[in-house]
Amino acid sequence: MDVLGITTKTRISSHIDIDHSLKAQNKVLAICEKLGANSYLNPIGGVELYDKVVFNDHGIGLSFLRTREFSYDQNGTEFIPYLSVLDVLMFNGVEKTKEYLSLFDLE
Repeated sequence: MDVLGITTKTRISSHIDIDHSLKAQNKVLAICEKLGANSYLNPIGGVELYDKVVFNDHGIGLSFLRTREFSYDQNGTEFIPYLSVLDVLMFNGVEKTKEYLSLFDLE
């Protein structure tokens, strides 16, 4: 995060005082409520897992982050998409990776 200039504060969910027996959507909602969040951003894969109506009923907006398709050279091998940001950094360096971070759309 430091290398890419990302200043978002992160927390370890197990350190947040909630009922840790909760699962999936209920756990996310409990964390959001405990932290006083009014919005929650999840990768696009969570569309099937999280219900916008339920989040709205709790006063929390729910959005999904979709990555626009892009590719880069991975040492001449067949490109494998959606790997870790570490892969992007390793093959592209800091400045190009920062450019790629702008390739997200909110839904």
